[in-house]
Amino acid sequence: MYLLKIILLFSFITSALAELPSENGKWKDSFSQEKKDCGNTDLAKDHPIVGDYFSRPKDQGNIAWCYGFAASDLLTVKVGKPVSSIHTSVAFQSRLNKNIFHKVSMLFNRELRQSYGNKEVFSEGGSVKSSLRALRKKKKVCSEESLPFSTSFLESTSRLLENFEELKRSFHEYKSQEDAEHLICSDINTFLTSHPQIQTPPFKVLMSLNEKMIENSFEKLIELHCSKKSIPVPKFKIGSIIKPHGKKKRTKKFFKKINSLLEEGKPLAIGYNSGHIAVEAGAHSSTLIGKRWKDGKCQYKIRNTWGESCIGYRKDTVLDCNSDQGAFWVDEKTLYRMSVSLDYIE
Repeated sequence: MYLLKIILLFSFITSALAELPSENGKWKDSFSQEKKDCGNTDLAKDHPIVGDYFSRPKDQGNIAWCYGFAASDLLTVKVGKPVSSIHTSVAFQSRLNKNIFHKVSMLFNRELRQSYGNKEVFSEGGSVKSSLRALRKKKKVCSEESLPFSTSFLESTSRLLENFEELKRSFHEYKSQEDAEHLICSDINTFLTSHPQIQTPPFKVLMSLNEKMIENSFEKLIELHCSKKSIPVPKFKIGSIIKPHGKKKRTKKFFKKINSLLEEGKPLAIGYNSGHIAVEAGAHSSTLIGKRWKDGKCQYKIRNTWGESCIGYRKDTVLDCNSDQGAFWVDEKTLYRMSVSLDYIE
């Protein structure tokens, strides 16, 4: 057990160090895009179907599910309707047992949180790709309308998760059929009364609690809640752009691919260390949704999940902050340096 903890700790530290803000590849000062190669595209303004969706700010609050928001943005464009970022976040958990690297990461996360006395806690952090793959396999996803992510007090997603954690812990304390009936009459009804957005009969909530892991229990609850309101997910392929190092020709190709995808109306999920654009550093995911030519440079619009606030952004790398849309702009040099991963739906 101690050996496992040491391995998990080493894995965590190694990953964290790898994500520290750095040059992430040498930038050729002689390279810069020309105006004709850049152009102007903004999915919040130009997308005919989900433009309004991209113009509204998103706020993940204190839940580290930024990857789920990015996945929901990509999937929203694919299906043509806003999808639930709660569902895209939780869907990732269903792949934990199939990927050793994800499982090790989540086990460390769980071990850390359980050390503070929580026996049933949600894992945080995840992968955009794995979330998309999970929903592609399920062939359906919950809509944003039927299961929105909220930071308001009455419908807070954070409070919803905390209460479900308490419900899951209570479930494990009940041993007899009589206790289970009490759970239905008392604890579950209290949970449903506190969260009217969850439209699921008490006995079905009990069914979801039978799942082994809390993430699987919550995913089951979501699927029961959204069973008649799910959006069909068609088959799709996930593409990735690998950042080149050194050669000017490859760098030009890197931006050409990004630009062409945006012009086709396809957003990109970008993984990066927030230390490149904010005071606080840490692994983060956002969505690349636009580009423009301004001040003699090609600039890129990134849709974030920090609400309407512009506080905390670095003034030396963030050129503009659109608080009303929850987005910010960086130049091509910053985008190149900060990019760790760039994924999209083909």
